[in-house]
Amino acid sequence: MRMYLIGIVAAAAVLALGISAFAAGSGSARRASLRVAKTTPLTVVGSHFKSRERARVTATVSGSASALSVRASRTGSFTAAFATGAARCSSVRVVAVGNEGSRAVVKRLPAPACSPD
Repeated sequence: MRMYLIGIVAAAAVLALGISAFAAGSGSARRASLRVAKTTPLTVVGSHFKSRERARVTATVSGSASALSVRASRTGSFTAAFATGAARCSSVRVVAVGNEGSRAVVKRLPAPACSPD
């Protein structure tokens, strides 16, 4: 009986260590993300890209697209400023695709007051 109890305790300890190692490993890689910092001129900030990764950032404002090439910093962040601006009633979609596989999208819909009746 005593050996059986020791076996159960040892199995539980191994299981707990395995679960904690899996949880720690799965949360270490963060997904790339984008956010709109300013609308005039349209400026987006990227974060959690790979270190020094090159990215193509394409902004579509109410159907008109423009693109920039950027390089992420050592920490994986960048700022991209476009020559165009986005009005309150403009729809905005920005996509950043890195050459090492990072990808992020941000969308901003027109204000509710701008919708046609």
